[in-house]
Amino acid sequence: MDSFAILKLACFVVTDGGIYPPRNQIYFDSVDRKLIEAFTKTARELGIKKVYINKGHGTFQAYFYSKEISKTLLRLITPEKILPIDKITRLSTSQIAEILRILFTTDGGVSLSFSKSKVDCKIRVHRKVIFTSAKPENLRGVQLLLKSLGIESRIQENDLEIKGR
Repeated sequence: MDSFAILKLACFVVTDGGIYPPRNQIYFDSVDRKLIEAFTKTARELGIKKVYINKGHGTFQAYFYSKEISKTLLRLITPEKILPIDKITRLSTSQIAEILRILFTTDGGVSLSFSKSKVDCKIRVHRKVIFTSAKPENLRGVQLLLKSLGIESRIQENDLEIKGR
């Protein structure tokens, strides 16, 4: 089994998906069709031939059944849905970048704020790339992955922030 594909799948499951053990079902929910396609592509990399996609009320759900993948993911991801950072940090730089792309696409975004300078009255735009998680372990883990790529960040409440210029 492709360990990189399993780790990518784990990221989908931790962010906006899950595992239903009684049926060996692995699923992912998103409003973004491209994310559903990325989840499906990852499942196919693991040899899954049939991925089901449901659409309802503007949301897509993709899912498939696999006893082997379900058991592997359950060993990899804690019930609290903590990312397996110890395994991800062993990947190559390009693979870590792809994992971060999945994480920031599912649970990240760009925050813009504006301020007016008191000195010259110019409007300034402040940009931040953020990753949000209710799990501090996931924020610290993503921060560690970013640092391995030379990207500094800071954790503030439930967000991991990368300041832009």
